[in-house]
Amino acid sequence: MKYRSKVLLSTLIIFTALCYIFASHHKVTNKNTNEPKAITVETAPVTEKILAEKFETIGSLASTDNIDISSELAGQIAAIHFTPGAYVKKGTLLIQLDDTVLKSELASAKANLTLSETNYIRTKELAKRSLASEQALDKTLADLQEKENTVKVKQAQLEKLSLRAPFSGTLGSRQVSAGQYVKIGQPLLHLVANQKLRVEYNLPERYLPKLHLGQKVSIRSDAFPNKTYVGIVNYVAPAIDKETRTIAVEALIDNVERLLSTGLFVRVSHQFGEKKKRLLVPEESLIPTINGQKIFVLRGKKAVAVRVKTGAHHASMTEICSGLNPEDIVIIRGQHKLKEGSRVIDIHQG
Repeated sequence: MKYRSKVLLSTLIIFTALCYIFASHHKVTNKNTNEPKAITVETAPVTEKILAEKFETIGSLASTDNIDISSELAGQIAAIHFTPGAYVKKGTLLIQLDDTVLKSELASAKANLTLSETNYIRTKELAKRSLASEQALDKTLADLQEKENTVKVKQAQLEKLSLRAPFSGTLGSRQVSAGQYVKIGQPLLHLVANQKLRVEYNLPERYLPKLHLGQKVSIRSDAFPNKTYVGIVNYVAPAIDKETRTIAVEALIDNVERLLSTGLFVRVSHQFGEKKKRLLVPEESLIPTINGQKIFVLRGKKAVAVRVKTGAHHASMTEICSGLNPEDIVIIRGQHKLKEGSRVIDIHQG
């Protein structure tokens, strides 16, 4: 009986011990299972460079000169000497109005002028010999001057019948045809000066103390992504816009190849010339939020979200004005899977 009791007691002790071991192992297993897995990420160090301050924005191109050519005189179109879309130099004949009547009137005016000159010379000689009065001489002189003015007026009117390009530029579409009668001031064709273009854009009011004429701007267009144009600031608005709190600025750029067109949107990078140390991070590290931009920074084996204030773009890098330190390591891959405090594995560290 005693032997059986000892066997039962031993069996009970062994069973209890096994249950305890199993329970402990199960608890540890559950703990390990419930712990979130580390997320694999790629990181990059914050870069510190000495760069000039700049601000990037969107601008629009406008012509330096842009007009509708019209006639100061009414008349019938005798000939058209231009091709729509062609580039023409200043003074190029574009449209010729019928000048038959004016040429006849000019010829008559010149004949009258010749007669008046002859009368004046004869009267002047007679006056020297006291054979003509001063009054008669004055009358012939006045007549001569009147005839001279008539010739000048007819010549000016004749010139106005030849419509020429007032400046070099590119012509628009043709709005009239040969033989058509045109009125005074009627638009006949459009001319745009596009060898130089104005870049119109706005800067935040905080840049007003640093803004002045002659500063350089870099211009890029999505239409020609491999070309960069350099412009010079030639206009700064005298007042700040009350609604947008911005300053209107214009810069002139050369467009000798005439690739750019008026109305085109461009990316403007306005340089202020001040060089200082700036913190840069890869653009892909930035995560947009409702309240601005944030970046995940590596702290040990964990990811910590940091709100940052961004500045200008420099190639594939973005300037960080506040929120980061030079020694920080930012996460550039896998950050969209992260939460505050997520455990991470950096592929560069293993």
